[in-house]
Amino acid sequence: IVRPRFPITFHGPGWVGLQKIQWERAGPLRGAELPVDSHKERLLKAVADSRVLVVAGETGCGKTTRIPRFLLEGRVRDGEGAHCNVLVTQPRRISAVSVAQRVAHEMGPALQNSVGYQV
Repeated sequence: IVRPRFPITFHGPGWVGLQKIQWERAGPLRGAELPVDSHKERLLKAVADSRVLVVAGETGCGKTTRIPRFLLEGRVRDGEGAHCNVLVTQPRRISAVSVAQRVAHEMGPALQNSVGYQV
């Protein structure tokens, strides 16, 4: 895990294209399917149509790990990934560390260094 200083910014004219190519090559690791996976398109539409969205779900359904990834994937596919920061808050240090490790693993080798945490 890399602990970047926040906010993370990416500079350079070719970054958006490079990020999209890296995303497509690496492809996030797919691991076990979680309940939220079946609601991906509905969730992305709700986010696009709303200023505020509250997602409630059972523990382990993917709220913390998958939804942020869905949001980033959508922005990368639209060519706006370099302008997107997804922040997830956790109440305890151990939670922040374990979530960052899990998301970094799911992002795959090419993108895992763009995931970090700050306590």
